[in-house]
Parts: sequence; structure tokens; C-alpha cells
Amino acid sequence: MKYRSLPQYFFVSSILLSFLIIGCSSDDGTSAADGEFIVADVETLFFETGERPDDATAALIDGGQFITLVIQGLDGNGNAIVLIAPSYEGEGSYDLSFMEESNGTSGSFVAAENGTAFSSVGGDLGTGSLTVLSQNNEEIRGSFEFIGVNVNDENDTRAITNGSFRVRIDVQ
Repeated sequence: MKYRSLPQYFFVSSILLSFLIIGCSSDDGTSAADGEFIVADVETLFFETGERPDDATAALIDGGQFITLVIQGLDGNGNAIVLIAPSYEGEGSYDLSFMEESNGTSGSFVAAENGTAFSSVGGDLGTGSLTVLSQNNEEIRGSFEFIGVNVNDENDTRAITNGSFRVRIDVQ
């Protein structure tokens, strides 16, 4: 019997929670054509969010003692990218690897074809960074890259490179 590690449970729970929170965010009828996007190279795939308003979203969630940043995107094929910074402190760089100093910050890619999740906190090979270049009350901009490790097979990885985003931000 194969047991999953605590980081894998945290990762899967975080992704599901982010879809729930952002999926319930308000929609003022604006579209992604207003300049919102999340793009990245995922090895041989070019990831680009679709044109629906909720295809590229971001939320700041005030947990009382800390603020969590969640950025997520869905492309036209159903692939997803999710970036989570549980101890968000504003503009700057955040480590996406599973290390104590990263405070649970993670990046993930979920492949639509089979639902396989690749996480920057999945095993020793996962690594990466999230950089918030600017943020105001309306939008957040930045870049990211990470090596995602298959949560079911540590020998299977995906390189997510040249990632960038400009997304309307929802403060909750």
C-alpha cells in the first residue's frame, strides 16, 4: 500500500480550495479581453488563459494572521496553473520549492488530459519562483517559473518556464 505524504495532501487540498474560493468570486462582467492573462511554456505546450472572465483570476484572502495570494488560470484545453503564496507580503519574490522558508508557497500545473497534477512542492526535485512586480487594488502583475513534480510519481516532472501574468485581483 502506497501512502501519500503530508505535502501531497496539502498540495491537493490547496488546489481544490483555490478553485472553490476563486470560482465563487464576484464577476462584474468584464472579460479577459480587458488585458488579463496568464501565460507560460509547459515543456512542449504553450499555456495561455482563455477569454472568459474567470479564466485568469487572483484573490487576496485575509486569514487574520496572514494574507494568502492565489492566482489561477485555465486555458482553452482545460489545463490549469495555480500559484499560492500563503504568507503574502506584497511585491517581491517568493520561493516555490518545498522548504521551510517558503512558508507553503507553491506552483502547480494540472494537465487536462488525465488530471495529473505537477507541483513545485512535490518531492526534492520541485523548485521555482514567483515574482510579483506590481500590485494595486485592481490588478496584480508578475512572473513565475517552476519545476513541477507529478504528485503520484516523483520521477515525472514538467518544466514551467517564461510564465507571466496580469490579472484583476479580488480582495476577500
